[in-house]
Amino acid sequence: MASAVEIANISLIGLGGKPISSFTESTSEAISVNAVWNVFRQTLLRSHYWNFAIKRQELAQSTTPPGFAYDYKYALPSDNLRIIQVYTNGDYKIENGFVITNHTDCKVKYVADITDTSVWTGDFTELMSARLKAELAYSITRDKDMVTLSWKLFKDKEEQCKWADASEDIEDVFLGGTDLISVRAI
Repeated sequence: MASAVEIANISLIGLGGKPISSFTESTSEAISVNAVWNVFRQTLLRSHYWNFAIKRQELAQSTTPPGFAYDYKYALPSDNLRIIQVYTNGDYKIENGFVITNHTDCKVKYVADITDTSVWTGDFTELMSARLKAELAYSITRDKDMVTLSWKLFKDKEEQCKWADASEDIEDVFLGGTDLISVRAI
């Protein structure tokens, strides 16, 4: 798969900008890409349950209790961007980087901050490039029509990528009485 610099260059060249060889160059293109890369990557990863970015982990119990209302506290993984599911047999809350619950163990499924572009899918790579292109369009081209076109292409690509990714697996059955059948029975 493409490196971060290659992904950025797809965007820059598509806008008529100059390609870069690293994010730390002193060119305006490199400075612009470097300023936004991490934020856009994390935003895109958080926007959907991307199959390549899903992880599962059993959390370590904190030695400090949550204070009141709950007995246990578990630190979320450092690469967590979005919790998909918390596997406990009871009530829980997510607060300040922790899961708090009355359950003696805690497992989570989450969207991770995947910085290694070699594990990204081709679709996600194209989507990140399209996002960069849309965000950088005005600063590179000063052309409002290019900005509009770039955002439209990004939104179309985003819809296609999310649909393709979501169609690869079946929906999870949530435990603990939160699936539609048990909610409906109430």
